Amino acid sequence: MSIIKLQNISKSHDKPILENVNLVINEGEFVVITGSSGSGKSTLLQILGLIEPSSSGQYWLGGRSVEELAPKQLCKIRHNFIGFIFQRYHLVKHLSILDNVLLPLQYGEHTNGSQRATKLLDQLGMLEHLHKQPNQLSYGQQQRVSIARAFISQPKIILADEPTGALDDSNSTIVLEKLRSLHGRGQTIIMITHDQSLIQPGDIHYHIEDKRVERVL
Repeated sequence: MSIIKLQNISKSHDKPILENVNLVINEGEFVVITGSSGSGKSTLLQILGLIEPSSSGQYWLGGRSVEELAPKQLCKIRHNFIGFIFQRYHLVKHLSILDNVLLPLQYGEHTNGSQRATKLLDQLGMLEHLHKQPNQLSYGQQQRVSIARAFISQPKIILADEPTGALDDSNSTIVLEKLRSLHGRGQTIIMITHDQSLIQPGDIHYHIEDKRVERVL
């Protein structure tokens, strides 16, 4: 069953970035989108994540068109469907690690948030760092915190933008193993990367080139 459908999506700023993108992503898939620097990978992820609108075309998320939704409706559907893992983490410097993980829960009604956050951080080997601030952690540790934050609201889709781009080999392995483990439990993962070596058998692979998105078979 499809959870994301893009039809003839285009995006321009001063010049065209994406043109006539058609994409269907089914529940439970691990999707890898590759492309060179500046090809439009992050722009596509921002459109998928409802961070910025397309210039034209149609986008259905969970069977619902998002094109006509008001800002409050977009915020609600984003909260219910999407968790983000950013390359640069986007942790709030003055908040503790625990409070950073809990941030997404301010947009909806949730119970046992602190308990769930603590469990996620424990699974990621971060339990002893609950009350530290981001600047007290290594890059790899900060990325693990961002993974916990992405999953705290139990979203249907995880969007990962170059999740290992700033990490060494050891921390990259930890992050990828966690994503693969979550996918193995049925999570839909969409990962943007320039590194085609991260693709595994069974992944759905799309490549962006010349403003077009094509499936690689």
